[in-house]
Amino acid sequence: MISLKRPFKRVKRVGKQAKRTLGLARPYQIKRSGGADERWRLIHPQLSDSDRSVLDVGSNIGSMTMLAAAGGGFALGVEPEARLVRAARGQTRGVRSLGFVRMRIDPQSVLTLPEFDVVLCLLVHHYWVRIFGEDPAWQIVGELLRRARKGLFFEPASAKRKFGSKHLDFEDLDREAIVEYNTKHRKDSPVEGVEPDTYMYFMHSYFADPEDPAVSLCTTRYAGVEYCSALRAGSVVAFQFHPERSAEQGLAIYRNLVRLAQHHRSNSNPV
Repeated sequence: MISLKRPFKRVKRVGKQAKRTLGLARPYQIKRSGGADERWRLIHPQLSDSDRSVLDVGSNIGSMTMLAAAGGGFALGVEPEARLVRAARGQTRGVRSLGFVRMRIDPQSVLTLPEFDVVLCLLVHHYWVRIFGEDPAWQIVGELLRRARKGLFFEPASAKRKFGSKHLDFEDLDREAIVEYNTKHRKDSPVEGVEPDTYMYFMHSYFADPEDPAVSLCTTRYAGVEYCSALRAGSVVAFQFHPERSAEQGLAIYRNLVRLAQHHRSNSNPV
C-alpha cells in the first residue's frame, strides 16, 4: 500500500506558504478571533499601573496591541507583513498612544529596539526557529528580554511541525515537556543551568512577595508555602538565598551574572 498522507501534507504546507507570500492567507487573529481576548485575560492581571509601555512582537492585525493600549499606556506593534500593518493601522485610525511598524525581527534588527516596560512575544518564536535556527531564535528572545524593563510574556508553539523540525526535545501538546524545552533554552537567565529542586543555602525565614509575578526567576517551597526566592526587574537581580554559600549551583549563578554584565557592557547598556 502506498501512503499519500505525507505528500499531501507537504503540498498543503507549500500551499499555505504561497498564500502568505501572495497576501491571500487570512490573518491569524481573524481565524482565531477570540484568541487575543483569551490571552489578554491571562496577561492583564499580571500587569501593574506602572507598566506604561508595551511592545507587541509579531502584532498581526493588532488585536493584542489594541488591548494593551486600552489600559492608558503606549503600545507599539511590530509586524513584518505590510498588508497586516495596513490592516492594523486601518482599524485603529484615530486611536491614541498606539502605533504599528513594519519590521522584520532578526538577530541584528532586534538590537535596534528600545526598552519597553513589557514585551509580548506570543506565538512568533517558532517562525524564527524555522528561518534562522534554534540558537539564533533564542538569541532574539534573549535580546527581547533585555529590552523588557518589567517583564516578557512568552508563548511558544505546542506542535513540532510549527518549528519545521521533528527533532525538538518535546512531544506535541505535552505541557510539561514544552515548558521544560523552552525553560532550558533561556540563555540570559541568572539561574540558567541551575536544576529544578536544587538545594540552596538559606539563612532566615523572610521572603519577598512581588506585586508583579513576572519578575520572579524561581520559587522555593518550605513548610507548605511557595514563595519567590529570586527575582529580576530590569537590570536588578536579587536572591533570598546565598549563592556564595550554595556550592557549585551558586557558582553557576555568579558565572551567569558575569556573562550578563559583560554582554550589557559590550552593548553599552548599564547594569
